[in-house]
Amino acid sequence: MLTDGEYHFVQDVGPPTGTPPGDVGWDGRELVAFRLHLPSKITFHNAPDGVERGNILAWEQPLRDRLAGAPLHLEARMETQSILYRTLFLFAGTFLAAMAVLGAIIWWILRKGRHRAMV
Repeated sequence: MLTDGEYHFVQDVGPPTGTPPGDVGWDGRELVAFRLHLPSKITFHNAPDGVERGNILAWEQPLRDRLAGAPLHLEARMETQSILYRTLFLFAGTFLAAMAVLGAIIWWILRKGRHRAMV
């Protein structure tokens, strides 16, 4: 949903549906994790551990709580501009800067070589 110039993601996770898996060796201490890989800069979230690697949010819940149907509210707001454009501009700028440095080194070597040939 788009509000105030930001995308707003909200998800309420309720009790599990379907049948229990039976005896698979779980003891209830396992964690259930919900992860979001968002495509732009995060301006707000309610994830307990914060933002990972720039744009990843994670919510965790013990399996015992998940199976008991304890609700989990996931919320995040992000900018409308994708970080892809920023990344591409950063790579392009880095490439141009590297080419400029390489050109300056070549120019300097050629200039030094001409100066020594004249002497």
